[in-house]
Amino acid sequence: MKTSRRRAQDRRILDLLEIEAFQEIHAQWHKLGYPFASLTPSLATAIGSSGDRPAALAELMGIIVNGGVRYPTVLVEHLQFAQGTPYEVSLDRAPAKGEQVLPLAVTETVHDAILEVVAKGTAKSLLPSLLRVDGTSHIVGGKTGTGDHRFEVYSAPGRLVESRVVNRVAVFVFFIDDRFFGTITALVPGAQAAQYEFTSGLPVRLLGAMMPRLAPLLGDGVDGHPPLAMTVSTKPVAEPTAADGPTTDKEITDTPSGTPTEKQSGEPADQPADQPADQPADTPADTQSGDAPEAAATATKNAPTGAPTRKKP
Repeated sequence: MKTSRRRAQDRRILDLLEIEAFQEIHAQWHKLGYPFASLTPSLATAIGSSGDRPAALAELMGIIVNGGVRYPTVLVEHLQFAQGTPYEVSLDRAPAKGEQVLPLAVTETVHDAILEVVAKGTAKSLLPSLLRVDGTSHIVGGKTGTGDHRFEVYSAPGRLVESRVVNRVAVFVFFIDDRFFGTITALVPGAQAAQYEFTSGLPVRLLGAMMPRLAPLLGDGVDGHPPLAMTVSTKPVAEPTAADGPTTDKEITDTPSGTPTEKQSGEPADQPADQPADQPADTPADTQSGDAPEAAATATKNAPTGAPTRKKP
């Protein structure tokens, strides 16, 4: 059959094939904790950069630390009713059962690669903060990423018609030794993001500053100890200057074996679902003016399968 619209028909067929391909990719990502119901067919997604949530990134790191095994999220370990009465009832959760979602060889390869990011890559500024009191060093790996999210409109010849800043994001997802993992996200939403030029070096330096506070948790490597998590939220302050420091709220919660917590104090720091670019950067830049950026961090302690967890008031 001959048609004068062959080029348009071919383009529609290619679009359908592309959509089907991304549906298959989404099904694979969903097994690894990708939190959204769909995946946008785009160049950003094709190169591995797409919208995500901090807790989902931490869960992916937990899968890598656990050798490709994904554990379910458990918030309650024990329930007890009418204690000390004839009607007393006590309920305990069954041991968590993990699912092998990645081959062990894949997780070992990724594990070795992200160790290099801290050893001699974009997170090497963290090295001085990893020393223990006895002179040994924590083993830390991770992945940095910076997103400068803009909405741009182009005319037919490719001329830029409109450019609008949506937000700026910097992320560091990491593991510490063989037990802790998490993510730190710095976010400036809206038009004020145009006033900032910080990179992924910012969350890396923030983790380094937190290491002395995390030391008591990192030193507790007793098997069977309930996993712990620390969530730190930094809220914007009114009319800051370059010398102002952010105000910080801290919350200690427990999380299940091999999974991160999504509970955060303060404002959420979810990344947009479209396309924050995952582009490593070498050094952070100082913030200049406007509201201080939001930052959220989640560090999760990994425990053996079936280890109890507690939710503290």
